[in-house]
Parts: sequence; C-alpha cells; structure tokens
Amino acid sequence: MKFIFLFFIINLVLNSPSYYQQNKIYEVEKSVLQRKDYIRNASKLFGINTRSLAVIIFTERYLNHKWLDDELDFLLLKVGLNASVGFCQIKFETADWIERQLN
Repeated sequence: MKFIFLFFIINLVLNSPSYYQQNKIYEVEKSVLQRKDYIRNASKLFGINTRSLAVIIFTERYLNHKWLDDELDFLLLKVGLNASVGFCQIKFETADWIERQLN
C-alpha cells in the first residue's frame, strides 16, 4: 500500500503543470547557455543585439518547440523535403540560401 501511495505522489508531482513548466524553463535555459558562443558569433555576423537574439531563441524553444519537431524534421530531411534543422529550426533551403549569400 505504501508503494502505491508513493507512486501516486511521485506521479502527481512529476506530471503537475508547475513542475513540468519549471523543468522545461531550466532545460531551455541550459540549452541556450550551452550555445552562447554560437549566439554571440551569429549576432555579430548579422548585426543583432546578442541578448535580443538569445531571448528570441529562448522564447521560440520554450513556447513553440516540441520534441516531435526534431524527429519529424529529421525524417523529412532524410527523404529530401525542406525540413527545419538545427537548434533554432531554420529551413534547410533558407540555410542554403544564407550560405550562398555569405560566400
């Protein structure tokens, strides 16, 4: 009986919206901070304020990114369709166009 009660409490806490949201905030913040050098370099390259770019990326990853996006986009790209790729989810054709403009 104690095991069932403990399982119920753990399940309730882990599935509560506040726990999920707090954990997601932490994970997104960690992901953005791990890429701070890339963000800094991109902001300099395109003349964008570094903090503004980081906030835009954080907001996009927090509000609009789902784990299924990565899996589905990988499959679409593998069969040759124009899928979003990378941490900031840029379309493959857009990335190709940017690279051609820079070179």
